[in-house]
This record gives sequence, structure tokens and C-alpha cells, in this order.
Amino acid sequence: MLKKAMLLFGSLVLVSSFSYAEEKYSISGEVFFQLNSPIYMNLVTRETFQNRREPLSPPFGICINLATEQVKSQKAPFKFEGIPKDNYFIVAFQDLNKNKKLDGHHDGSSAEPVGTYKKSNFFTSWDKRQFIVDKDIRGIKITIVEHF
Repeated sequence: MLKKAMLLFGSLVLVSSFSYAEEKYSISGEVFFQLNSPIYMNLVTRETFQNRREPLSPPFGICINLATEQVKSQKAPFKFEGIPKDNYFIVAFQDLNKNKKLDGHHDGSSAEPVGTYKKSNFFTSWDKRQFIVDKDIRGIKITIVEHF
């Protein structure tokens, strides 16, 4: 009887630990662009918002090396996977001078093509353009534009 009770208790602990496991989500869509240059996409949190100018590591950073058909159509699919529930901001940029960061002008504007989810000014505050990820999100469209 004690063995059965211990086995039942162990099973309940195991099952409850699975129910408390952090759920992960995916975010996907298309990015539109004009120039033939790799695209860096960052999914930033409040804590990493200040680092949005530099490529982040997966799963929060994606580098899209454009295929010929993507260059012709000027669009490419993207997908962030394994993303925990949180508030995020998406920024996409093309690194034209290949220094692995988004360069800016002295006035704070970008010196390379950039786009964000929810069509914001790249240098906007975190609070104005964040969005919650608490389920899979599909169909996001981001347009990268030149800000020279």
C-alpha cells in the first residue's frame, strides 16, 4: 500500500511539473525590403531594447541571407521560435556596410534601412510599440525603408 501511495505521489509531482513548464511560442510573417543585403531581425524585450542596433543571438535574433527569388520579389519570410511569454518589440535592418550593427546619424536617425513591427519610428520609446506574446502570432508584415 505504501508503495502504491508513493508511486501515485511521484506521478502527481511529475505531471504537475509538466503543467508548470514555461510555454513557448512562435512569431512569423514577412519582411519587405528594396536592397539586396542580409536582413537582421531582433525580437527585443525591455531589457534588450537598448541593444536593438546589434544582431541578437537565436532565438531572439535572425539573419536572413536573401535568396535570388527573395531579392526579385523584395520579400522574405521570417519566424522566431521558442519564444517565452513576454512583451517584445521587433526591429529589422539591413547592414549595408557589413559591420554587424545598425549605424545611425548624429541626430539619432538610422543611416541604414530599418523597419519595425507596428510601423513606428525606430527611435520611439519602448512603451509605444511593445506587444505581448502569449500565443503564436502569424502574419506580421514589416517594411524596411531607407532613412538616408
